[in-house]
Amino acid sequence: MNIEVMKIVRDNIKMGSVLSFAEVMIIQQAIDAAILQGAEPVTTAYKLPDGWVAVPVEPTEDMIVVGFESEPDESFSDAEVWEAYEAMSGCQKAAHRAKLCWAAMLAAAPKLEA
Repeated sequence: MNIEVMKIVRDNIKMGSVLSFAEVMIIQQAIDAAILQGAEPVTTAYKLPDGWVAVPVEPTEDMIVVGFESEPDESFSDAEVWEAYEAMSGCQKAAHRAKLCWAAMLAAAPKLEA
């Protein structure tokens, strides 16, 4: 199998070009060769590493709303939580708000069905 031919075919697929019969045959041969070499089929489900979750590329409206609402507030936060927040420096507060926002958005993200 000529690697240069495979690269040309790959580049044409990326650009959305129409493939010729010969190019389709090359792709089929490459897939067959990968299978013979023990490669896993591309239909194998991908398992995310522990501690990772899949989220949409664009956050949903719910994710955005709960993210904004996660910020500590003197009127709604527990007294000890608010006191700890008030004792933080400006950078610590920003980092804390980002962590709260991230956790809230992840919790609100649509879940993938297994």
